[in-house]
This record gives sequence, structure tokens and C-alpha cells, in this order.
Amino acid sequence: MSYQRYEPKKKNNPLLPLIGFVIMALGGGFSYLAAPGVINFLETTTFVFGFFGPILPIAFPSDWPPLLTRGVIAGMMFLVIFTVMMIVMFAIMKPPKEESHVDISDVRKEVQARKKR
Repeated sequence: MSYQRYEPKKKNNPLLPLIGFVIMALGGGFSYLAAPGVINFLETTTFVFGFFGPILPIAFPSDWPPLLTRGVIAGMMFLVIFTVMMIVMFAIMKPPKEESHVDISDVRKEVQARKKR
């Protein structure tokens, strides 16, 4: 006689997407607020990278308005922050359990129970 045991499904939290959106918005807001300091750093710091020559300072186009420069730098900072957040999230998240996922300890217990019969 075969039987299947179903575990009750856990309800997903409906606020998880909203929490993710808030975290992304905070990352974007931080990028936008930190962009002027990063722009100042990129324009005033001198850095030479060996054979490749000078990398910093960066001269942004003079015909760009300051808001465009800030937006470009904030966007690039957001991409870096988003990438780091995703790497950290994937490192600490548990993979979802599928219906076909079976814990090996449960299988061993069932085999031992059958042997005792």
C-alpha cells in the first residue's frame, strides 16, 4: 500500500515584494545622496594604474548639467549596491523546497521502520 504525505504549505508573506522594493529605493536614495561626494572624489583624486596610466581624475563633459552628472554617478553606484545586495541575499537565502525534495534522514527512518516489520 502506498501513500503520500503532504505537508501543509506555508503561506507566503505578501509584504516581501514591498520590503524588497523599499530596500531598493533606500539603495537608490543613498546613491543619489552620496553622488556629489563621489563626483568630487572622482574629479580631484589622482590615481595611476601602472602600465595603463592615469585613471583618475575623471573629467566629465562640460556641456552636461550638474544634475545629469549626479544622475549618471548615482545610477552606477546603484548598480554596484544592487549587485552586492543580490550576492549577499543569494548567499544567505535558503533554496525553496520543492515537492520532490526529500530529506535523507526521513528516508532512512522509513527504511528502518520497514525492516522492523
